[in-house]
Amino acid sequence: MTDIIITTCKGRLEHLKQALPTWLAHTSCQIIVVDYGCPDRTAQWAFGLNDERVFVIQPAAALEPGATFSKARAINAALSLVLPEKKIVLLDADTLVPTGVFAEVAGALNPGRFLVAEPSIATRDLTGVLVARAGDLQAIGGFDEGMSGWGAEDLDVRMRLLLHARLTPEWFPAGMLEWIDHDDELRTRHYAEKDKELSNRVNTARIFQKMCSSLDEVELLVRDTTVRRLLGSGLERRAPDPAK
Repeated sequence: MTDIIITTCKGRLEHLKQALPTWLAHTSCQIIVVDYGCPDRTAQWAFGLNDERVFVIQPAAALEPGATFSKARAINAALSLVLPEKKIVLLDADTLVPTGVFAEVAGALNPGRFLVAEPSIATRDLTGVLVARAGDLQAIGGFDEGMSGWGAEDLDVRMRLLLHARLTPEWFPAGMLEWIDHDDELRTRHYAEKDKELSNRVNTARIFQKMCSSLDEVELLVRDTTVRRLLGSGLERRAPDPAK
């Protein structure tokens, strides 16, 4: 059974209003909602649910003047409150969960493993879904707060769980979940960089630069079938040679 669900929100309250009830309907676990300076007053709405399973935090960094959204900082703020042995599910605010999914997916998480949705072009909106033990994420330092703008922080944490924590990834059918479709403007609205593909390329390059010292090492890494499956379409945006 899932112990804790973590989700983040800045400007996605209308989606969260649709998604969070589907989580509450099918699980008794705690849900941590991170209001990262949301202009829609997500915290106020979540408090108004008057449900003891819903816990709201507002990181101080999000309230600084001019602060842009950081999914990594938002998740890390929640992760710092969770005991290492807890089993967590990371869900984006636009992810809908049908009946029975929590028990089936989280119940499949064994020691030394982490779970992600099976990648495909049709289901890339589920890249943010991750099932893992809190202690495994904490052991690798959580999400990389050096990621700037939209994209790739989810792929980065998968790679570090695989290569640094030496965990084995397992996949569950993406068709078990649903998501709320929306345009790219909403994805980048609360970032300084409005070009989604540019920020995604920069962040993907950062992944490889941290793990490889040359383009040859990048090529060796991406030939690995597990890496290719974890990164999915991220392989289309390879890093430049860090030595140049």
